[in-house]
Amino acid sequence: MNRSNTQQLLIPYIGEPLLSDSQEIVSKIKLEGVTTRIDKINWSDYPYKPLVQVCAGYSKSHLWLLYEVKNDYFRAKASVDQEAVWQDSCVEFFISVGDERA
Repeated sequence: MNRSNTQQLLIPYIGEPLLSDSQEIVSKIKLEGVTTRIDKINWSDYPYKPLVQVCAGYSKSHLWLLYEVKNDYFRAKASVDQEAVWQDSCVEFFISVGDERA
């Protein structure tokens, strides 16, 4: 693993938001979770960098991720499993649970 391109984010426990109320979920994640910018560009051929941040928190049953993306344009053509989704606009979240060095 190339640790020079990784960022460690400690995600806090935020309890159980009311699942039937999407506004409560958003508010709880923003108020009690942790927010970080996503600002890595891995493709030198495509230097455009939208403004992206993710707010994160977890409960007993869920990992909550709230992305906020400001972009001049987007592409969304893949609509079926196994299509070329990597050619569409996207944000990604990779996770490792626990301390790998332990």
